[in-house]
Amino acid sequence: MGYSAALMADAGGPGCGVDTVESDSVHADMAESELAKPGLAEKVSVLRGDAKDVLRRLPGPYDAVL
Repeated sequence: MGYSAALMADAGGPGCGVDTVESDSVHADMAESELAKPGLAEKVSVLRGDAKDVLRRLPGPYDAVL
């Protein structure tokens, strides 16, 4: 529910941005809600859809993909 994304965004420091992909809309809603609590919503984007489709649309470049 966004835990790994939250940890990466927090550890990455002030200039860090994290995109996380969630195919289940209920889980995506939960992740957005959880990320808002620690104030990480502005650093983490929850992208909705199947990862195979979402990844094709991302402009990159990315430093890491998990």
